[in-house]
Formats: sequence, C-alpha cells, structure tokens
Amino acid sequence: MENQIKIWKFTYRTWWYIFYCLQGLLAILIVGMLSSPRWIYSNSEFTVNTTIYDPSTNRIFETVRFKGGLIRCKSGCTDSFGNLSSDWCAYYDDLDEQDVESLCKMFTVLYLGGAICVLFEIIGLIAIIVWFSSMVCYMGKIKSIMVSFCCSVCVCISHYIAIIVWLGITGATYNDDCSEIPKDGERVPLCASDGPSLGLFLLLFIPVVVGLYMFIGCKIKMSHGFDGFGGKLEPVIVETVSNANGPFVEMSMGVNKNYGNSFVATNNTVPDAKIKNISHDISGFDKESGHSLKK
Repeated sequence: MENQIKIWKFTYRTWWYIFYCLQGLLAILIVGMLSSPRWIYSNSEFTVNTTIYDPSTNRIFETVRFKGGLIRCKSGCTDSFGNLSSDWCAYYDDLDEQDVESLCKMFTVLYLGGAICVLFEIIGLIAIIVWFSSMVCYMGKIKSIMVSFCCSVCVCISHYIAIIVWLGITGATYNDDCSEIPKDGERVPLCASDGPSLGLFLLLFIPVVVGLYMFIGCKIKMSHGFDGFGGKLEPVIVETVSNANGPFVEMSMGVNKNYGNSFVATNNTVPDAKIKNISHDISGFDKESGHSLKK
C-alpha cells in the first residue's frame, strides 16, 4: 500500500508532517531573529554634543552606550533608525561638522540595512506560508508540487539576501573590535550581536532543510506524479501462470490510481519443482520463443 512505501524508514506522509514542523521552526527562528533587541552595538568612546556648535539644539549622543535592534535603538537613544537618521543628517546639514556627519552615516546605514533585511525576511515568511499551503494541496491531490519547490528555494534566497546585504551595508563585524574613534566624518565602527548570529545560523540551516525537501519531494513526485498522493497505490499482485506453449512465466501486475493505467512485468522463470511437482528441465523448449522443440 502507499503508506507502506518508505524513504529512510519514514513513510511519505510522515516526511510531509516532518517538513510541516520544520517550516514552523523556520518561521519561529526568523521571527525571533527579526525581533531580537540585540543586533548592533559600539564600544567607541565617541561623543557628539551639538550644543557646542548650536546651543539651541542641545543634543548629546555617546556611542559607547549605543545598543540597537534591527530597526530601533535600544540603549543610548530611544527612536527608530529612520528617525535618528533624519535628525542627525539634518543637524549635519545645518552644522557641517564631521562628528555629526559620522552619526548621520551610522544611522543611515542602519536604517537602510534594517529596511532591506525586514523586506526580504517578510518575503521569506510569505514563501514559507505558500510552501506549506502547496504541500497541503499536494496531499489533497492538487498539482502544486512545483510551487512548493519554488517557494522552498525562495525562502533560502530571500534569507541569504537579507543577511548578506545587512552585513554589507552596516559593515558590522564579529571581532568585538568596534572601539575606534571615527575621524574626518568616518562612519562609527559597529559590532554585530545576537540577531545577526542567529541569521548566520539560518544561512546554514535553511539550505539543509530545503535540500532535504527537494530530495524527498522529487522521490515522491516520481512515485505519484504531479497529481498528489491523496489516494493510495494499489498493491502489487504477483502471480505465477503457466504458458501452454512454453515454460512458466512469472507476471507482476498492479494499478496506479494516480495515473489510471496498469503495468505488467514478466520474468521467464521456472517455479520450484518441489512446490509445483514439475521438472526443472526445459531443454525441450526454445528459450526465445518458448515453443516446444518436440514434434
């Protein structure tokens, strides 16, 4: 029966349920990564006080206290990177000071990197939902296996783009060496924290899940085609029948409901004489035609 066909000791349906669980795990890990409050920090003893240049502004920022998530500042400031970028770049336009320029650049790259990362991770989460739905449909005998393949690859590509682009734009490193004081308007050095670390783990984990799914999915598609495996394959019936003009012929017959056609496999063999009480001697027969040579 269909539910007895196994790959590595698991039935087809069991593999499908395993992938449902893995999809849920991927979604949880991605959401946890995006919501992590620890994405970025700096150890630089760099302080900017706009009051020195314009007493009316009264804005002070100390990078040594700075810690942030993907899109918001968590320590040392309390706003989103988008708003902080607008504020500090406006100060730079008015004051034209290099230390203010450094903060303008820092918050700008954090804003751009975070926005791109969130965009592609949302695409990945949508792809997981469609991937899951297409697998459910395939179990219901709907032609959706290719959609599931495409969505699984989309999850992998989207995450790769999100993490690589974020690291590239922000310039965050993992050597814990972000204490250098920027000069001449250079960007403030940044160190990556827990959020990107989880993202790097997913760079390895997602391809493993997708690769395994592609392998198992292709195996199942070869057995059931594009129509799904909601129905069951008929069991294979093996019969041994006698050919009046030749030796015994072993015939295997069965029906695949998904394709609606029968198949017959033959193998010219002679049954065990002890069981059938006949001789193994077939010298009196033509091996190719199966006709008797005796006249």
